[in-house]
Amino acid sequence: AYYTQVAGGGTRHHPNKPGVQATDNLFHMEGKAIAHFALRHSPAFLERLRPGLSKGLADIALVVPHQASLLALRTLSKFGWPQEKIMVTLDHLGNCIAASIPATLYAAIRQGRLQRGDEVLLVGTGAGLSLGGVILVY
Repeated sequence: AYYTQVAGGGTRHHPNKPGVQATDNLFHMEGKAIAHFALRHSPAFLERLRPGLSKGLADIALVVPHQASLLALRTLSKFGWPQEKIMVTLDHLGNCIAASIPATLYAAIRQGRLQRGDEVLLVGTGAGLSLGGVILVY
């Protein structure tokens, strides 16, 4: 929890309390620690989602990942997933936070990279401390 937090707020660190700094009320994240956390827990998570997924994509036509950073997107290759099966919009949409998966899914459909009947993996992290994913048929 300390890797992603807003230290301020509540009664303990109220913004008007003496000694509380304005930066205490801003979101803080330890990026490297979060990346290590996600990489450590992703294989088991992916295996629960579909056996074999942490080592390859099998019948998955396209992966639509959360677009947090280029480094995070590059780490997907550690699962043996071919780059051409990973939809990337970070380069021109930037980090849209929670909207990155739906925006990237929309872009995949508009570009014809996803056809009716294709299986698609939507996967991402929430502040790096939670993992979520779904395999659906478009």
